[in-house]
Amino acid sequence: MTTKITTSIALFLSLFSFALPSLSAQGGMGYGLKKISATEYTAENLAFMLGHRQQIAIFNDSFTRAIIELPVMVHIIRKDDASGSVSVAECQTALKHLNEKFLPIYLRFLSLPDYNYINSSYFYAFDKTKEEELCAKYDVPNVINLYIIGTLKIDKNNYNGYTYPPSNRPKDRIFVTYKTLMDKVTMPRQMGHYLGLYPTHGTHTTERGNELADGMNCKTEGDEICDTPADPRLDGRMVDGRCTYIGNMQDGNNRFYRPMLENYMSDNPRVSCLNTFTRQQYGRMLYTALNIRNYLTFPKNTMSAKQRKKLEESYGISADVDLLFNGMTPSVTLERNLYLVNNKQSAGSSFKINISNNRKCYIYVLEGDKERGIQLLYPNKGDKLFFEDKTTRFSLPAENESFTVDSKGQGSNYIAILYSKNQLNIQDLLAKINAIEDTKLNVLQRIYFVLGEDIVPINDLNYDAKGSIKVSGITTERTLVPIFIEYHQD
Repeated sequence: MTTKITTSIALFLSLFSFALPSLSAQGGMGYGLKKISATEYTAENLAFMLGHRQQIAIFNDSFTRAIIELPVMVHIIRKDDASGSVSVAECQTALKHLNEKFLPIYLRFLSLPDYNYINSSYFYAFDKTKEEELCAKYDVPNVINLYIIGTLKIDKNNYNGYTYPPSNRPKDRIFVTYKTLMDKVTMPRQMGHYLGLYPTHGTHTTERGNELADGMNCKTEGDEICDTPADPRLDGRMVDGRCTYIGNMQDGNNRFYRPMLENYMSDNPRVSCLNTFTRQQYGRMLYTALNIRNYLTFPKNTMSAKQRKKLEESYGISADVDLLFNGMTPSVTLERNLYLVNNKQSAGSSFKINISNNRKCYIYVLEGDKERGIQLLYPNKGDKLFFEDKTTRFSLPAENESFTVDSKGQGSNYIAILYSKNQLNIQDLLAKINAIEDTKLNVLQRIYFVLGEDIVPINDLNYDAKGSIKVSGITTERTLVPIFIEYHQD
């Protein structure tokens, strides 16, 4: 009997000890392991966002916008011997994923061209007591300063990253460890904090908030967002390895919580579960980008006129477009690189596109909407693809023909003229654009999703709507210059 009992106890202890690494590997609250976020909220942060609560509630995030580009200065901190961090390619991959997650609200994060390498073992093993010493020397004003560090320890706890929420005294800094830069969770989470989101459980660092499970007070408690359920402040004991909530906590009215385990702003320590923002979270972040973080700007170009002229000879773009509906030029409004046709067009109306190009490039013209998909208007078989370094004009379609506004009902239609320094495998790219499953993305967003790495920043180009639709500028690291036109049907 003793042998059997001893054997059973040994087996139980063996299984228990085997289970612990599985739990610990996820990190988690209450286990002394790495925590997802060290971002904190002060009384000043909360009062500042409270002042925007009413405007956030009525903010309209439903209409089309041009892409909003936010500058990022990347600081890569390495050990004294330049080891222990990430490559430029890995940083670009992390920003690419971040851009894909923020495309639904037209945000695009672009790194400044010169990455800042800091070889310092002292700063590599980072804690917040070193922050001002580091940032006073390296911060670039009015851009997002992304510091990629080795380790992050605060009050004996290890973290993946932290940032500063909106404030009357903003700090434009995000810190992430190099091992979590590409985990597809830490960067979206910290950017969420930076753009005004609270953790889903609320802003207290050690306790859950007072949001009720039935959502009755969702506008003023917890994360102040109503399409994220009340959250009991998750830890590793409440979520199993299949991303299932196994907690049994109750709110102040004795109702059981049903938290959103996949939300980026959840403190769910099983980071592999985290992959989404909600519609209202997106709206709050877009509001913040447009109305609070709107001071962010790209540094002024210090290139001399002589340098610019030389670059234009090899990398310049200069082109314009005339769009005609029923033979008439419509009134348009320019928003960054998006031209909005002011008058609605009736189904069956005719339209033509006259294209003029002055510099060496390839030209592609796409047209479509979310329902019909995107089709290629130019080039077709036999059409000229590459244009020399001289003024060339042509019409789409041919002189005595025209396209027709589709008759499938109301909605937004898009025309995209792409000027590319490199030849594109346009049929393959079209297939990728049309295969995107996210039905919330419009044509403009889908093109950025597939071609965004090649699209020249709007900051490097000059768009104009006086007379015709015009663009000029220089392409260096990126090679694709788009003109987007949106028109609506009756």
